[in-house]
Amino acid sequence: MTDYYVGSDHELWTLMIEEEEKLFLESFDKALRSDHLAGPGGRELKRKIDEAIADGRLPQEFRGEAGSHLRKGMIRDLVEAGQRVYPCAASNYCWFRPESALCTQGDYPLLKHCNPGACANSIITRNTSRTGKRSSAIAKA
Repeated sequence: MTDYYVGSDHELWTLMIEEEEKLFLESFDKALRSDHLAGPGGRELKRKIDEAIADGRLPQEFRGEAGSHLRKGMIRDLVEAGQRVYPCAASNYCWFRPESALCTQGDYPLLKHCNPGACANSIITRNTSRTGKRSSAIAKA
C-alpha cells in the first residue's frame, strides 16, 4: 500500500512498522478473546479455544480481562512464529495462512479480494457499533 511512498524518511518508516505491529497484536487479541465468532476461520478458532478450555489446557478466564496476560504471551509466540491477523473490515479479520487463502499475493493477502463467507482464514467478530449491525447478526449465527 505504501510502497515507495515513504521514500527515505527512516523515522516515518519506523513509525509505520510500529503501528502495523500494534494493529497485528490488537487484531490477534480481538480474535482470541471473542466468544462470538463466525466465518470459516472464526468457527474453527472458537472450537479450538472452547476445546482447550474444556480440557484444561487454557484457563476459564482466557477470554476475559483476567486472561489478558495469557493472550499476550500466546500472541507474542504466534507473531514470532510468523503468523499474522489482518483487519479486513470493521469486524472481519484474516488469520492469514497462504495454503488456505483465497486471495494470496505471495506471502500476503490481497484484502480487497477478501471473501469472508468462503475463505478458511476469515474470522468475523461481533461488532458493537451501529454500523456493525449486519456483521453482529452474522457473528451470532
